[in-house]
Amino acid sequence: MLKKVVITGISGFIGSNISEYLLSHDFQVYGIVRKKTNIKRLEGFDSSITFFDIDDTDLKLKLAQLGEYSLIHCAWNGVNAELRNDWLIQAENISYFARILNLVESTQIKKLIFLGSQAEYGKIDFEVHEGSPLELNNVYGISKNSCRHMLELFASEKNINWIWLRVFSLFGPREDDKWLIPSLIQKMKKSKNVELTKGEQIYSYLYVSDFSRILHLILEKKVNNGIYNIANKNTVVLKDLIGLLKEKINSNAKLMFGAIPYRTNQSMVISASIDKIIGQIGDFTFTDISKALEETIAYYEKNQP
Repeated sequence: MLKKVVITGISGFIGSNISEYLLSHDFQVYGIVRKKTNIKRLEGFDSSITFFDIDDTDLKLKLAQLGEYSLIHCAWNGVNAELRNDWLIQAENISYFARILNLVESTQIKKLIFLGSQAEYGKIDFEVHEGSPLELNNVYGISKNSCRHMLELFASEKNINWIWLRVFSLFGPREDDKWLIPSLIQKMKKSKNVELTKGEQIYSYLYVSDFSRILHLILEKKVNNGIYNIANKNTVVLKDLIGLLKEKINSNAKLMFGAIPYRTNQSMVISASIDKIIGQIGDFTFTDISKALEETIAYYEKNQP
């Protein structure tokens, strides 16, 4: 029998990668979407997904009819820096999550996984662990943390296995063009000069394929209730990452490091201990950054105009 997983935000960068991976590993995938949802990222495997309309008045019944299943909550609007302090957008995310909790309340849901964020730690300049203090310095982080409290209370009362993943920087195929790596690929392919900060930041950049594999293990294994950092245990200096990207593309673009000042409250060491999740899913081999960049470049060369 196929294992069942329901994914919110399935049409986004993360949700689309997760769903494709799980479909290839004997999962029956269901996506909760809106009527206006653009499913372009799901092209090629969308016919294997069963879609549920969030506004369907029978949705609660349909979820109840699934039998045992897990749910991964990826949906979140206002992730871009300019929207992270938009009170209305962030409040709508909390309201949407409350709708999801109401929908699953009387169903046979066994595992509820929520994608939190490194933003819950605020400005960090050191390797954080799950017990590190939270410095919530924007509405985005506050809203994520509010949902975490809701999840813990709801799941504890209903005896549902709850897992809160504080996800650090991801990259890979299907990421929106405005984010760092796809935007750099586009500029470098056109040999445009690129204005950058000094690039001294140290990131735990995680390839989205590795993230999908981690989620697969979380679904398959018994993972204790709680909060878990999800990041690459191998850090990289941003300047080195960008230089490697240019080398892989064989671009003539000039990298103008230092042309842009660091933003206010720029975190310089965005790194996390992942010992806690490794203790639950076992040791994990991360994709070599060089190979991950090659696969990412190949995707955008094929899909960008």
